[in-house]
Order: sequence, then C-alpha cells, then structure tokens
Amino acid sequence: MCKMRKVKSFTKAFLFLTLSFICIPAYSQVEGRVVNRNEQPIEFANVFLLNAKDSTVVDAAVTDSLGNFRISQPVQSGLLKVSCIGYETNYINYHNGNGKIKLEEDAKTIGEVEVKAKAIRRAHDGLIVNVSETTLGKLGDASDVLKHLPLVVAKGDAYEVLGKGTPIIYINNRLVQDNNELAQLNASDIQQVKVITHPGAEYDATVSAVIRIKTKKAQGDGFGGLVRVRGHLERRLCHSANYKLAYSHKGFELFSSFQYYRNYDFAQQVTTHTYNTRRNEDSGEQVGMDTRLDGTFGINYQLGDKFSSGVMYTYSDIPSGKFIISDHSLAYNNEQLVNDIYSHDSRDYTSNNHHVNGYLNYDFSNESHLKLDFDIVKKNSEDSQQYLIENGHLENINEGKTELYAGKLTFEHPLWGGSVSAGGQFSRTFNNNDYRVEDATIKNALSNCRNKAHQNLYAYFLEYQHPFGKYLTAKAGARYEHVDFDYFIGDVKSEEASKVYSDFYPSASLSYNTDDWQLDLYYRNTTSRPSYHTLRNSTAMNGLYSYEGGNPRLQPMRANSVGLSAGWKDLSVDVSYRWNHNAILYVLGSYNNIDSICYFHTENVNKSQVLDVTLSYTPTLFKIWKPNLSVDWCKNYLTYNGQTYNKPVWNFSLYNTLELPKSWVIGLDVDYNTSGNGQVSYYYSDTNVDLYCLKTMLKDKLSLKFMISNLFNSSRERWDKNSNGYHLEKWNDSGRRTFSLIAIYKFNQSKNKYKGSVSSDEIKRL
Repeated sequence: MCKMRKVKSFTKAFLFLTLSFICIPAYSQVEGRVVNRNEQPIEFANVFLLNAKDSTVVDAAVTDSLGNFRISQPVQSGLLKVSCIGYETNYINYHNGNGKIKLEEDAKTIGEVEVKAKAIRRAHDGLIVNVSETTLGKLGDASDVLKHLPLVVAKGDAYEVLGKGTPIIYINNRLVQDNNELAQLNASDIQQVKVITHPGAEYDATVSAVIRIKTKKAQGDGFGGLVRVRGHLERRLCHSANYKLAYSHKGFELFSSFQYYRNYDFAQQVTTHTYNTRRNEDSGEQVGMDTRLDGTFGINYQLGDKFSSGVMYTYSDIPSGKFIISDHSLAYNNEQLVNDIYSHDSRDYTSNNHHVNGYLNYDFSNESHLKLDFDIVKKNSEDSQQYLIENGHLENINEGKTELYAGKLTFEHPLWGGSVSAGGQFSRTFNNNDYRVEDATIKNALSNCRNKAHQNLYAYFLEYQHPFGKYLTAKAGARYEHVDFDYFIGDVKSEEASKVYSDFYPSASLSYNTDDWQLDLYYRNTTSRPSYHTLRNSTAMNGLYSYEGGNPRLQPMRANSVGLSAGWKDLSVDVSYRWNHNAILYVLGSYNNIDSICYFHTENVNKSQVLDVTLSYTPTLFKIWKPNLSVDWCKNYLTYNGQTYNKPVWNFSLYNTLELPKSWVIGLDVDYNTSGNGQVSYYYSDTNVDLYCLKTMLKDKLSLKFMISNLFNSSRERWDKNSNGYHLEKWNDSGRRTFSLIAIYKFNQSKNKYKGSVSSDEIKRL
C-alpha cells in the first residue's frame, strides 16, 4: 500500500511538472523553418539575426535536416538574413511566430554550383550520416547501409555499435521488431541515419545504443510502391520477396506491405565437453527449414502542420518451421569408451504475432511537441521435440503466450534558452509457458513445468539541454522506473523469483562541436533485465549429455558507464569504461548434481568491468573510393568462481565502396576478429570477406545487386566455454560461401509518412 502511494504521489508531481512546462512561453527564442518554393526543407541554410539599426550580426544559426532553426536571443522582433548556396538571399522582418521562410532558387548560380553537404556530422550524443545523394543511398537496402556506417559492425543479421553493444533500431520513430524489416527499406529512400552512442533519459534504462533511420519525405499524391525479390545459394537455394504499396491524398495516407521468406540452413557441428575424468564428443549435421509471412496495414492522417495521427497493424507468422539434428555421441570415462550412441533430434515450431501501434502528435511550434504512442502485442508459439536414440526416446511440447499493453507520452518545449524533454510510460506484460513431457523412456528425462510471469512497469523521465555559446552544449537527465514483477510456478507465486524495483537512472553529457572538431564527455546509469526466455523454469534436452535451461532467480544487471569521444574531420576516437553489478552470464554446470550431464544456464556475477577503445576513419579518396575503417579493442575484467576471463579482443573492419560511372558500385568488405574472452567464453580468431556489385538503371527505378558473402569460406563459429569445472568446445560451419542476387523495382514512390514510435522497449525483451 505504501509503495502504491509513493507511485501515485510521484505521478501527480510528474503531471504537475509537465503541465508547468506546457505553460511556459517560448517568446524569447527566434525560431522558424526555411523551405524552397515547393515547400521542401532547406538544410544548411545560414540564418543571421541583425540589429535593425546598424545591421550588425547579433546571433546566427544553421537549419537542420527539416529546415528548422533556433536563435537563443531574448528579442520580440528584428531583422533576419537567410542565405544558402544556390538560393537568393532573403531579408525579412522577424516577429514572434514568423513560421516558414521561403527562398527562391538563384538562376545565376544554381547551374554552376554543386551543393554537397558533409556525409557525416557529429552530434552531442553521437553522429549523423547523410545517406541521400551519396553512395550509401545506392547500396541496396537499409541493412546494407547500416553495415557501412562508422562505429557499426554487422554480425550476420544482427548489428553492434562498437563499445556499446547491440543497439535498438528505429525507422521513422518506429521500433524495428525484427531486423528482417531492414531488407524492406530501400537505401535510396533513406535521408539520414543517426547513431546515438550515449542515449539520454528518454530511452529505456536497458538501452545502451540507438540507431535512428529517417526516410525522405513524401513527394506528391497518388499510388506508389516497391517490389523486391531475393535469391541466395549456400548449400541450397533460398528465396524471399516483398512489396510495399501506399496511396496518398493531401494529408491522408493508406499503406501496406507483405513479405515472404523461405529459408534453408545446413551446418556441420562438433562439440566436446569434459568434466574431471569424463569426456563426451558429439559430431553431426544440423538442418533448419522455415517459412515466414509478414504483413502490415496502416492509416496515417495529417491535419495542417500541427496535428498528425495514425495506426498500424502488423501480423507475423511462421506457419511451419523445422530443425533437425543427426548426431553421433561418444562418451568416455578415464579414456575408456562407455557409450556409443546415434541420435535423431527433430523439432517443429510455429508462431504468430499480432502488433497494433498507434500515435497522436501535436506540434505547438517548431520546437514544442506533444506526442502519445501506444502498443498492443499478442504472441503465440508452440515448439515440439522428438528425441530418439537406440534404446529410448523423449517427446515434449512447449507452448508460449505473451501479451503486452504499453503507452508513452512525451513532451518537448524550449526553456531558459535550452530545451526540456519530459514524459512518462507504462507497460503491462503477461508471459506464460507450459512445458509438457508427452512420453519419455530416457533416464534422467525432464518433467512437466508451467510458469507465468506478470510485470507492471511505470517510468518517468526528465531531461534538459542547454547550449553555451556556439559550440558547447550540456545535457542532464534522470529516469525513474518502478517495476513490479510476479513469477508463478504452476499457480503458486514464487516469493524468491518475484521482485519489486524502484530506481533512478541519471545521465549527463558535455559536448563541444565545431565544423571539424568534436569532443564529448558522458555518463549514464543503466540496467539490463533478463529476457523472459532466460527466466523460464523449464529445461530442454540438447543431447543425451547436454541440457539447457532458464533461471527464475536471475537479478537485473546494473551498470555505470563513463566515456570520452573525440573527433577531427573524418577521424574519431571513443574510450568508454563500464562497471557492472549482477552481470548475467551464460555458464556451464551439472544438472541435478549429475556430473555426466553438462547443464547450460544463466547466473549473476557480483562485479565485472569492461574497457573499450574504438578508432574510426571515414575519408573519401580520389572522389570515388569511400573506405570505412574501424579498429576496436575490448577488454573484460571478469572473475567467476576464482577463474579470470580477461584476454582482450581486437576487431578490424574495412568496408570499401567504389562508385563508378554509369551507375555502377563495387564493394569489398573485410572483418577480422582476434581471439580473446567474451564473458566466460573464449572466442577464436575469425575473418569474413564480402564482395558485391550493384547496378541501377531505368532512371534509378530498377536496381540489381550481386553479392558473394564469406568469399574465402574463412568465417566459422568456434569458441570454448570453461566454468565450474566443465569445459565445452564448439565448432560450427554454418554460413559458408553464399551467392545472392537481389532485384528491386520502384514505381511512383510516395514515401511513408507514418510517425508512430514504440511506446515501450519491453517489446524487445519479449
């Protein structure tokens, strides 16, 4: 009862504070928007506030990608001078609420001057990469663009921001639920990408890095669309296709998309695990097949320049999926063979996911916004397993159901020469798992298990940003989160696994930015909550001597991060240090004190630290060659059960694009990792080389891309894990040399205007 009173009191205080900000006038700042005759925003326009008496410059600003500008001067009126290369200079009298400022093209210079913005600009919380009108916009789709960004490394279908970990990714403020969505966004439709290396209080306390993709604005009304087909061959031919269709009329828009994937994976794998005098060797083949269907339908409406709203429904379905392991297992004790077994492990899985996302957005002015987002998610999944050996078998089914209801309110407003951002969000999550053993004759077979997890999360954030002069910007914020987590085994609540948290997460940064120089000092306090999968109470059988399970007793990790980043022109360096409490580790141990069974599970470790140093260099050479060089050094300071895991890992990546005449682009991407420790694992060195060629034609409506991934068959999965006396070695050759051909055709493109964003990062945790 006391806790609920505290939450209600905090909620009242927060709402009072938000309403107070809404009532604060913004008359002290000169703001507006610069557009051309077609109402398109003009970026990098210079705006000067002049003294009306003698025309001396009082202050100045540069427009952003939306054409917006702000001059922090306490004036009610004055004279503005607005200029930009290729446009005629305009002088206007400023009064509060001037709004749009139009510039006319300069007929004398527009044909002689080629306007080129810097491809990469540094921001106080990361960097902004302009994709439009650069080679990046010709690379294919959004996944191709991301892997060529500074500080970003692609690892299969996943991405990592060097020194920060796995980022969350947004497309026009909407959270990407599955990275397959990136393949649906054509690179030529992207205007810019922002890589946020130290997120502020607006983001969930579990977020360590953010990538925000912004697409180009819609051009005109009518129908538009895109069709994309892809085929790739590793050991067997796989294929996918998708379309996007949109209809726009004035402020109204309907849009839809559909994707189809058919995948086939094959791999050979060898694992060896030892404990004392025991040694088990497994070798075999793995085959994976699945079909996936994704569909989206949405409505968007914009009334004037101030109000917009929309709703979007997404359905994802895996109607059939299968994973088969054919394995040969040899068990030794004191080097004597005690078992020689052939096994067949067949797993079938299906899932479907319904997701409704909606938003309401109101702009009081160019820099004052109020936005509401909401999400409803319902997901069902079923996995079944048939494990067969010569003298026994195991059959089981696991059913999962998840529901999420979430909402987020965000308010931004100018305040005291800076800007304030405040908001609140909530989420209510239900996660149920029912594991049933249908039939089993194997000794030590698993038992039935049913568990439920219910969580209520309330969060409030407040952040203030203020410029000091032309180059210095300070930002400070705090986030409060209250989490009430209940865990049930069967229908009985587990007091040990159930938890209540009420925590503050502060953050701060100080940034110095000029045209060529950038220096950032930042601090952030974050958490990392265990996924619902790792909290499960069930155990799965990977082999006769290998089990895997969850841990309902896991505690969230709490981390403090400090960092310093510096940049000069195309060169940047980032140094970060993070110390963790209750870090979540994947470790090995015995199952129910049976030392012959290696049990893979998760545990907390009290303390650990990570030091990371990243160097990035992104020049343009000979006008056509654009290399992207990154060097990263990462060292863990970790001790678990008296054993240290401290060997650092080097990562070297060199991504090259060569832009040739007649719309040809050739690329060569090289990644190399040295061996070293990651948590309690030891990873061996790995090299990957990709080669691709891209050609656009029919006035850029049609693009063809041919790619060879893992060109030299040099990339493999190979690592060791050593904990609690158990030693596991794994080798897997999935993802061998792969040939891909991708074709994309665009017609009458009308870019999506949907502005919805995810209301809770709890969606990713599911």
